[in-house]
Amino acid sequence: MLIFVSLLALYVFTLYPSVAPYRDSGDMIASAFTLGVAHPSGYPLYSLAGKIFAVAIPFASVAYRINLMSAVFGAAAVAILALRFRGPGRWAFLALGFSAPFWRLSLVSEMYSLNVFFAAVAAVILAGEIDAKKIAASAFVTGLACGNHLTAVFLAPAVALAAISAAGPARRDIFSASKIALYAALFLLGCSVYVYLPLRALSGADINWGDPSTPERLWRVLTRADYGGLKLHPEESELSWTLSSVAGQVVYYFRLAAERFGAIFLLFAAAGIVSAAVRPSPIGILAVAGFVISGPLFSLLANLPTDKASTPGILEPHFVMPDMFLAVCAWMGAQFALRPRGSGTFKNMPALKISVFAALMLASAGILARTLPDCFYRDDFHAHDYARNVLATAAPESIIYDPDDTTAFATDYRQYVMGLRPDVKKAVYFRTRWGYERLKRRHPDILPPREIVSGRELSAEIINYNKASRMILADLPSKFPSGHAVRPRGIMHEIVPAFAAATKIPPEKYFNFYFMRGVPRRDGSRDFFSSHVVSYYSSALANIGLYYAPPDKNPARARRLYLDALAITGDLSAAWNNLGTLYFASGDYALAAAMFETASRADPANLSSSINAGMSYARAGDVDRAVDVFGAILRKRFNPSAANELGLIYYGRGNYAEAERIFSGVIRVSPSFSAAYYNMGLTLSKTRPSESKKYFDEYERMTRN
Repeated sequence: MLIFVSLLALYVFTLYPSVAPYRDSGDMIASAFTLGVAHPSGYPLYSLAGKIFAVAIPFASVAYRINLMSAVFGAAAVAILALRFRGPGRWAFLALGFSAPFWRLSLVSEMYSLNVFFAAVAAVILAGEIDAKKIAASAFVTGLACGNHLTAVFLAPAVALAAISAAGPARRDIFSASKIALYAALFLLGCSVYVYLPLRALSGADINWGDPSTPERLWRVLTRADYGGLKLHPEESELSWTLSSVAGQVVYYFRLAAERFGAIFLLFAAAGIVSAAVRPSPIGILAVAGFVISGPLFSLLANLPTDKASTPGILEPHFVMPDMFLAVCAWMGAQFALRPRGSGTFKNMPALKISVFAALMLASAGILARTLPDCFYRDDFHAHDYARNVLATAAPESIIYDPDDTTAFATDYRQYVMGLRPDVKKAVYFRTRWGYERLKRRHPDILPPREIVSGRELSAEIINYNKASRMILADLPSKFPSGHAVRPRGIMHEIVPAFAAATKIPPEKYFNFYFMRGVPRRDGSRDFFSSHVVSYYSSALANIGLYYAPPDKNPARARRLYLDALAITGDLSAAWNNLGTLYFASGDYALAAAMFETASRADPANLSSSINAGMSYARAGDVDRAVDVFGAILRKRFNPSAANELGLIYYGRGNYAEAERIFSGVIRVSPSFSAAYYNMGLTLSKTRPSESKKYFDEYERMTRN
């Protein structure tokens, strides 16, 4: 009880006060409050539990109440583990409660703390001797867990392996045909909560992802067919592996585990894994198998790039369950250390127990000290304020076109839970049949009175049918189809010509009435998801700067806006690059080069900033530095623009042979790069004039239109 109360108090003290920027939090709150169908795989048990907490707790906002549910289940999971697994090793579970993924997922409206609660219940059930009743109970719990999150299916093979470890007559009883049928029936009974999805879809739920009202659509929701399938991230995950990629993923997983827990905890966990191999037991097999299957194996299947800053944030929720099993392994390691050897016992057993206790408490204290600064969210209103600001930017009856999940989910909370700005219509999920049907049902006034046969046609018609009468906004300008003029409007972007009221306020003036608590944050610390929300502000300011950048507008204002963007996000490569462009246009090439170099360091994968830096050095007269920059780019990989600029430098130096070699290489590798033909013609006009004409002719042909 002490552990439960202490952890719950800690979680409540650091709890998000409203909707969190964390992944799908807004969708989970809105789906629970309205008893809707959340994003695939639907999460019916979470929605039902969230609704109970939203109704039963008589204080605070709905978001806070459902956040509190995560805190309760997170603290309860640790408490029941510590209650069942006794001895000095129980303090390994305190380390689990202090670890960053577990702590953070106990503060937000996500399904993972409820998931780990069920995993903890299964571990408690299977502790000690195995019998048919325990397997039956764990089968039902596993089914319920799958009704919360389908990754709980990883419990099933771990439970099966634990059952196989039963010895003697118990094994024959456990594996009789009637008992196996009973386990399957109880598992399916737990999973039967998924009946909620078609029932709510058929009843016209406000939030109805995938519209699982038919068996086919229900299957698509369960398999995440419209949401990436097995992929954790639709663009980043790759469902192909090599021996080196497998090794890299495993090393990456354990490196992150070491960062979370430190050496002491992992030594106990390793000892526990060894003890499970030396003296197999049902709980040992469950813990090791559960860890391996839900941890390293799952991460291997996800196969996210290990060099991307976004990967730890995407994987983090999926560390919670394997970390729980790893904590059970650490408990076993402590028990293994305390086990008497041979026929005697340790004479200094009390001292050894104290040492184990002290070591685990030291590990827990170290984890707490590392994690607390990164899990303090009681003043984090980033998503709450962002949703308010998005809707405040929209004129009455506006359309928000194809918003990011962050934008869609945060505004869902404001519209469906708080009941604010229902007039603003979100054109979402329109690339699917169910999304089109949802639009027809909820917002028929934004669609032409005829049937639309394709997602591409629908995408175009939403804009063409409404742009003369409604404001059409997007959170990123790239969301709009090509062929439409777009201009900034605060943190959003609008189609031009748009709703008449859009022209009256300069785009940056919207920031004057935005709520932006914690932007920028004074200590500079911000997690991945909060940073993502904050980046909408800095990117918008940078885009507004582009709006003013042309010489006939207001370059000085553009510069101020770029600096404002960098005050929010100091490593925003686009803002540094845009500053460099301003200085280049004004003839300050040395300062432009410095800006472009900074942009390149902020985003090394974007070679355009490096190319711009090289061009600036060349204009500033530092030709050797320019050669170094272009050479560095080409040593990484071929880039026609960098090679073309390097060729121009050699042409300017009178080294026509080297210039010809470079331009001919560009033409050979990138035959559609038109500038290389013109520059090749220039070079040959100095050495072999008769051959230059065909290159000038080809350049004219390529650029005629």
